Amino acid sequence: MVAIDTNIFHLQNVLNLSNTRMRNYAASTVDEILKAEAAQGNTNAINYARKLYNNSDELIELFRLFDPENKYRLISEMSYQEREEILPLLEQEDLVIGMQFFTKDKLLTLLQDLKPEEMINLMLNTFDLEQIMLMMPEEELQKFFENKEVEKKDVAKYLKSLPPELMQQLMESLTGEPSFQVDSTQIINQITSLGDKDYEAVMASIEPFILRQIIFSMSKDDPKYLELFDNEVYVHMLSTLMKPDIIKPMEVLEKETLMEMLTELDENYLSVVMVQVDTQQFAEYLMKDCKPFLEEIASKL
Repeated sequence: MVAIDTNIFHLQNVLNLSNTRMRNYAASTVDEILKAEAAQGNTNAINYARKLYNNSDELIELFRLFDPENKYRLISEMSYQEREEILPLLEQEDLVIGMQFFTKDKLLTLLQDLKPEEMINLMLNTFDLEQIMLMMPEEELQKFFENKEVEKKDVAKYLKSLPPELMQQLMESLTGEPSFQVDSTQIINQITSLGDKDYEAVMASIEPFILRQIIFSMSKDDPKYLELFDNEVYVHMLSTLMKPDIIKPMEVLEKETLMEMLTELDENYLSVVMVQVDTQQFAEYLMKDCKPFLEEIASKL
């Protein structure tokens, strides 16, 4: 027997059965009651049996789908394939709420596999760009300028636009001479004209706070530069937060990404998440794609 509450009083009223007659069906399933009454010529039973699986309001009333516990029990009885189709019916915020059932470690593991553009959306919805740069490890700053997607001419542009105080420090550290004696534009052009190995060596010699400023400016103009850092670097930053502070910004992730993550949940927790589905949408889904399941449930209640 499936432990799903049905609205027997509603069924009794629809079939126009007396209390005495209804007591005769105390051990009967919904399906058995409908068949027995139809066999005895009860036109209410015949008509109700025809429309039950084609009328969402009747379905909601009889199976008490408005009751979260009842909805949970029903979803738990569904096959994996049937339940899989419920996730797309959930709202974005419902999917995000479902993330709370993961441990923090599992959540971070899942985030490790995000597409680069989604990771950056998440990071910028979690931290300010300045915060991200301050948390960026020094070795990652140096690796940034070794990436072939970072063109030297673009680096030259941002080197030339450094604030005066940073430009002064940069020139003095590179040449060992007072900055007023140095043509900064000429020095920068020389740096970006070097071969790859020499260029990378020079960039690695620049103070990290200056490198941060350059990458900050480049990423502010084009966030795609942030995609050049590995997800592992960003996951480490996220690991410094409490789990609720990791989950809240996940609202910017694609719905398909959130759904894929949730399939990693234990079946019981996944059913709890699915209970948030809109009751009307759930009933319509059951009628359209799960009639055999409904009939099976009705035969067991």
